[in-house]
Amino acid sequence: MWDAIARILTDKQSSTMFGFVVLVIVLLSALAKLGIVNIKTEHIKIGQATDNEREIVKRQLSFVDGAINMFESKIPKYKGYNEWRAKTVLSLIYKECITWVLFNHIRDTPEYIGLKQTIIWNIILCNCPNELHRSDEFKKLVCDHIAESIKILIKIRKEYQ
Repeated sequence: MWDAIARILTDKQSSTMFGFVVLVIVLLSALAKLGIVNIKTEHIKIGQATDNEREIVKRQLSFVDGAINMFESKIPKYKGYNEWRAKTVLSLIYKECITWVLFNHIRDTPEYIGLKQTIIWNIILCNCPNELHRSDEFKKLVCDHIAESIKILIKIRKEYQ
C-alpha cells in the first residue's frame, strides 16, 4: 500500500493532475467570492448563496424581535405586575426563538409547532410564579402567538430564497 502511495506521489503525471485539481479549486473559489459563480450544495455554500442566507437570517431575527415586543404588549398587566421578571422571561423566549432561526430547521407541521409551543410554555411556567400567567386563557394566547410566528418565519424564508 505504501509503495503504491509513494509511486503516485512521485509520478510526474500524478503531480501534474494534483496541481491541476488544486488550481481548479482555487479558481472556482476566487470566482465564487467575486460573485461570478455560485456553488451551493447540501453542505457547502460559496458565493452569493451565502449572502442570501445571511439576508434571510437577518430578516427572520428582525421579525422575532418585533414578535417578542408585540407579545409583550399583549401580556395582561395586573396589580403587582413585575415588568423586570416579564422582560427576563421574554429574553429567555427570545433566546429560544433565535436558536430556531440559526439552526434553520423550522417546519410548519403540527408536531413541530406543538413541540415549540410546549418549550415556550415550559419556559413561562418555570419562570412565572403568578397564577394569572398559568391560566388556560394565557396559554392559548402564548400558543396562538407561537404558531403564528412560526408560520411567518417560514413565509420569510420562502420569500427570500
